[in-house]
Amino acid sequence: MIHWMMLISRQGKVRLSKWFDASTIAQRTAIMRDVVTLVLPRPSVMCNIVEWTSPPPPSSSASPSESSSASSTSLARKLIYRRYASLYFVLCISDGDNELSALETVHLYVESLDKYFGNVCELDVIFNFDRAYFLADELFLAGHLQETNRATVLRNARAADELAERVVKFSEKDAAARRAAGVTSRV
Repeated sequence: MIHWMMLISRQGKVRLSKWFDASTIAQRTAIMRDVVTLVLPRPSVMCNIVEWTSPPPPSSSASPSESSSASSTSLARKLIYRRYASLYFVLCISDGDNELSALETVHLYVESLDKYFGNVCELDVIFNFDRAYFLADELFLAGHLQETNRATVLRNARAADELAERVVKFSEKDAAARRAAGVTSRV
C-alpha cells in the first residue's frame, strides 16, 4: 500500500503531498522533515530504495511508560524515490510491497504529468497543483494504483478540462444575459 506521496524540490521544499493514511499535521510535518533530510543528501549513485521507520505519533503525556509504548507504534516502511529534473518524487510503501512496482508507479505518474503539461517542470506543478492532484487522483485510490493506462488518465483529465471550460462559458453567457435583462442578483 502507498501511505503517501511527495514531490520535493532540490531545495527541500515540498511542492505536492498526497496522504493516504490518517495523520495529524504534526506527524505530517515531522515526516516531511525526516524525508527531506534523508532523501535529498543521498548521492545519485545510491539505491532509490530506503528502509525507513516512520516517526512515532506525538504524545501529550510525559509518562515514561506511555512514551515507550508510543515509540513501539513506529512502523517499518520503505521510501521509494526518483529524481526527475529538479523534483524528487517520493513514495512511502509498506515493508512487504514490491519496490520495483513502486518505482514504475512513480514513472507512470511522471509520464502522465509530462504528457499533460508537455515537458513538465517544477513551475507547472506549483502553478497548476490542482491538475497535478487531479492526475494523482486518477492514478491512485486509497493508497493503491487504480489506473495503469496513461492514455485513460489523460483522456479523463482532458474531459474534466473541457467540462470546466463549458461551465465557465455557460456562466459567462448567463451573466451577460442577466446584465442585458437588468437583473442584478439571483432570487
